[in-house]
Amino acid sequence: MPKQFIFLTLFAASFLTACLKESTAASSKNRILQQIQSSEQKPVQNSQHLACATDTCGSAAKLPYLSVKPQEVDVHLYKKNLEHILQEYLDLQKDSLQFKSKVLQDFSAMQIHSLSDSNLVLINFLLFVQYDGAVSSALKFANNRIQVDVESLKKELEKVSLVDVGQIRWITTTAKLIFESQFFYENWYLSQFPLEIFVQKKYPELQILDALSAEAKTLLETQNRFIENYPLLEDGADSTLAVLKKAISKQPLSPDEKKEFILSRLTLSIYRDILPHGSWRSHFTKSPFIINQIIQDSLAKYQKSLKYSNDKTKMQKDFQTVSFECSYHLLNKIAASPTLQQNNRFRNRIQNLKSESLKIINSNYKSPEVLQALDQVKLILPPTKDETVTGQIRSFLHEIKSTKKMIERIKKFNFNNQDDKETVLLMLVGSSISSTISTDENVFIDVKEYCEEQSPETISDAAYTNYQVVNVGWRSVLYPEYGLGIAAHEIGHVLSTADAAQGSQSQFTKVKACLSQNQNGSTNFVEEDFADLFAAQIIKQQPQAHSNYSCLLLSQESGEFSELELTSSHPEAKHSSSFYRLIAIGSHTHKLSPSCRAVKLNSDKGHALKNCWGL
Repeated sequence: MPKQFIFLTLFAASFLTACLKESTAASSKNRILQQIQSSEQKPVQNSQHLACATDTCGSAAKLPYLSVKPQEVDVHLYKKNLEHILQEYLDLQKDSLQFKSKVLQDFSAMQIHSLSDSNLVLINFLLFVQYDGAVSSALKFANNRIQVDVESLKKELEKVSLVDVGQIRWITTTAKLIFESQFFYENWYLSQFPLEIFVQKKYPELQILDALSAEAKTLLETQNRFIENYPLLEDGADSTLAVLKKAISKQPLSPDEKKEFILSRLTLSIYRDILPHGSWRSHFTKSPFIINQIIQDSLAKYQKSLKYSNDKTKMQKDFQTVSFECSYHLLNKIAASPTLQQNNRFRNRIQNLKSESLKIINSNYKSPEVLQALDQVKLILPPTKDETVTGQIRSFLHEIKSTKKMIERIKKFNFNNQDDKETVLLMLVGSSISSTISTDENVFIDVKEYCEEQSPETISDAAYTNYQVVNVGWRSVLYPEYGLGIAAHEIGHVLSTADAAQGSQSQFTKVKACLSQNQNGSTNFVEEDFADLFAAQIIKQQPQAHSNYSCLLLSQESGEFSELELTSSHPEAKHSSSFYRLIAIGSHTHKLSPSCRAVKLNSDKGHALKNCWGL
């Protein structure tokens, strides 16, 4: 939810998300820029390749693109459950800002000469997180490790106003301390797995619900110690507390709650293992930021937004705009969520797919390890419409409750007491630091950002091969004619990993050598090409999986095809080009149109492409 209230999950939710992928807003901006650039200078497409793509996929405009449309969902579901809650939250956002601005104004003249170490560490840590955009742009990934490009980080931070050289040096050092630590890498790495996989890895002897309960107990103990050391963060812990208690009682968690569990675990681990200890704590108490200047900067933020909020005409216009945009994104997320019946139907189809896979494997390969891996494949399906709506309601209601609680807590403080004054100041400063209100002068900007983040993910299908788990994306369930092939592709990765563990006894050695020959001897694409090859064997046996799923990879929201080349334009790519995959899958399924056969015959790379299955 909006960053100014999520103290407990601030680092994991806002900082890591910014580090590991572009924000929805940034992605939208980049997409718009790309469309403008492409409209100005569109690459000349090979007419033969375009004909092949059109004959195979039909009109690109008819394909299911990166998102669905809100009108595809029953708007009554939104109006009945969400509309009034969103409006209440937007109203509360405005009232909260005005209240906090008034309180901070009253206390702004107060000078704080010293803070407790815990409060100082917390404030400086929040300040560091504030520069997440600059830090994220300097992140590099090499050998499955996160690294920081220090020079790039310095250049990015130099663009940030009010950050002097000494502060840039401190932020750079902090980034290196965190990202180069083995602790951070290990905990971040674990956070990338679905919750079921993480607890299976940590508690292999326990069933899922028992393992979740055990982990939740550990996290609750950590959270209690954490709040004891950092009482300012108590208000942000309610939502996490509810999820932990639910897990402890061994109740199944919703997809939304599972995500919160993962983020909470990562955040609590950071606060537990970084901030309180030795050199970390010492580092965060030696920040060059001056607390009184931070207070004045926070006051300036509030005053700026308060002045804006007094412009009733502009504020009402922005209120209506944000309300409309939020409705659009929330409805989009609901529309992209399958029904329970669709999920169940897809699960049953996968069972049929696995049975067909068993026949195909048995007819050519006699690897017990591969057959065992196939039998153990488990699915993680996307949240249903009801789960999505329930999760959105829960998030908004939590923020409404948390905001009201914070205001009531401030009202109860004795403002004649110096300790109480310091506590209130720090609560408001912490809220200011973690908020984006100063950058846009729009009091609803945090709500807007949250809603934008609800847009459906582009692609979330993935295989966790060592655990025989396949994560299924929303598009695969809503469009099973494509989705069954995509699921077969992910299962192919699971089987490839199980087979590769046999070393010299590998059953698929010849297959992969043949696939490498199709790529002029390159082994870069072997694993992905193998998964495509395996999926093709399934597709041609499944009447409901007749579509070539590479059509999805070739399509754009503009209604056009992209990258109609046989060779990948990305030198470090692990996937073959989308057009090569279209030709390959069509070849393997014996469903090449005349135009595509012409492409294959007229291209050296296409002509060399062989169906390598069954060698």
